[in-house]
Amino acid sequence: MANRIYTRTGDDGSTGLFGGGRVAKHDSRVEAYGAIDELNAVLGVAIAAVEDAAIRGRLQRLQPDLFAIGAHLATPDSASPAAKHLPPLPDARPAEMEQWIDEAERRHWFLFETSRQGDSSGH
Repeated sequence: MANRIYTRTGDDGSTGLFGGGRVAKHDSRVEAYGAIDELNAVLGVAIAAVEDAAIRGRLQRLQPDLFAIGAHLATPDSASPAAKHLPPLPDARPAEMEQWIDEAERRHWFLFETSRQGDSSGH
């Protein structure tokens, strides 16, 4: 028998958290890490399509951060045993991203819909 990709443990409307515990599937925590996961997928498409190496490199730096944020959101609380295994969140990243935005404004790098897939995927 092949491995199943479902467990049926969520049939009651709940989902498991990293390290234990369950919350409702409509819990704001689940919504938040789902949105982070979707953003990470969009970044992956943009990374594959963007031609500018500097922009691609910056997007690639963000993906591990998004995985870390998702892991923190999926962990019941900071006191759980699983929390000690969480990847750290980089304190300097917000300031670094603000510098990237400032540079993008100076260089007119903001993405608008164009006929190029790399530009359009990041719009």
